[in-house]
Amino acid sequence: MTGLEHLDPRSCNRFDGTANDTVGRMTTIAVLGSRYPDFSIEQEILGDVEIVSAPGGTADEIVDVAGDARIIIAGSLPKFTADVLPRLPRLEAIVRAGIGIDNIDLDAARTAGIGVSNIPDYGTEAVGHHGPMVAMGVPRSRLPHWDDL
Repeated sequence: MTGLEHLDPRSCNRFDGTANDTVGRMTTIAVLGSRYPDFSIEQEILGDVEIVSAPGGTADEIVDVAGDARIIIAGSLPKFTADVLPRLPRLEAIVRAGIGIDNIDLDAARTAGIGVSNIPDYGTEAVGHHGPMVAMGVPRSRLPHWDDL
């Protein structure tokens, strides 16, 4: 067992199919460590929820922004340690927007009753195309932006 639980937001412990939790507060979803500033597509899909975001580079920033969140969608920057997770009392799930989960303390999440999921095939097609392109382009000096890297 990997320690990952694949989640459907509707299966979270207290999710009742509405945008409000059991005490009537609007559901908050925090997006931490995203490279994209616009969440209008997510807002349209999710409906009547509050979406908050921040880089999540420090424990205090994670707690300040996601303290009321029921779900966190996380990039690779935020670190969910045994010190951070207990400070997120409403959190039910962390969805890692990528492959790796090394920024999440799985034991601490399990202890806190927080489900963890990732996207195991994130970027596989792009990497599959990019790798051979680089392999063919390097010997031919056909990588126009190589010097910009």
